[in-house]
Amino acid sequence: MPGHEWSGTVVELGPGTDPELLGKPVVGEGFRNCGRCAPCRRGDTTLCTAEYDETGFTQPGGWADELRIPARLLHVQPDGADLRAAALLEPAACMAAATLLAAVVPGERVAVIGGGTLGLLATQLLATQLLAASGPAELVVVDPRASRAVPASRFRGATGFYSPGAARAGSTWWWRRRARRARGRRRCGCAAAAAGWC
Repeated sequence: MPGHEWSGTVVELGPGTDPELLGKPVVGEGFRNCGRCAPCRRGDTTLCTAEYDETGFTQPGGWADELRIPARLLHVQPDGADLRAAALLEPAACMAAATLLAAVVPGERVAVIGGGTLGLLATQLLATQLLAASGPAELVVVDPRASRAVPASRFRGATGFYSPGAARAGSTWWWRRRARRARGRRRCGCAAAAAGWC
């Protein structure tokens, strides 16, 4: 069953699990990392050297009635948390990590390639908190769907929007070419790829 971004309530515990978890609202990390290899020890759990294992891909995901998740991968939410909104914590954390890794310097131009969920998270939610703190001169979203210009500019998000026309669905070469062109025209020092397959 697919669904790698999810939230829920703990209804049953395995042996040796903290009994305080029962009934708690939680979100969970998708990658079922080993926690022992060098990447895991330095915090790069998505680069785990163990065999690939992820909720919603190799294991049942959020569309299943119930999930079985290692307790160490769960993050307890406050009582009464909006679980629908909490499901976006995982992609928001991914974009926060990517934004910090980009290390934008004051005055730098930034392009976000893709105006979907991840692109809009990077632009709307994180730009004001992380990128704006670093002072980018320009934050441009590149997406073939012109309808995404309005959400991209909300909440002091994008300063510009570029819609190069209809893309071929599933074409990664198209996105790479457009990213190179956007970087060349705008002279972007940083380009974040948040373009999916559809």
